[in-house]
Amino acid sequence: MLGFAGHRMIGLSNYATLLQDPRLGRAIARSLLYASSAVSCKFAIGLGVALFLNQDFAGRGILRSAVLLPWTLPLIVGVLIFGWIFSDLFGVLNLLLMRSGLTDVPIAFLGDRRLAFLSGLTVNV
Repeated sequence: MLGFAGHRMIGLSNYATLLQDPRLGRAIARSLLYASSAVSCKFAIGLGVALFLNQDFAGRGILRSAVLLPWTLPLIVGVLIFGWIFSDLFGVLNLLLMRSGLTDVPIAFLGDRRLAFLSGLTVNV
């Protein structure tokens, strides 16, 4: 095999060794504790903030926007970047395809039903 001369395939031996390791149970328990603690804390804090922001007070709209901005900004930036990549007029993907000779005309990745689905799936993944 390429780059693996002198190495032998051990199959599932690593998993058998892992299952016999006495530290595995502690690692799994610690991971579950970490995940459940993080989710519980985030849920409690999120619920508290949501209940507070649902009250009627002056400046509620501005405070709601300030709270949601860190959550929405990465999504918005990602969508804008991928919209630019897949653009049929100024898109980097079309530029690369045309310069490499794979196509002569720009492709409307977001204008064709099948290509828009695949483009959206690519962005999501």
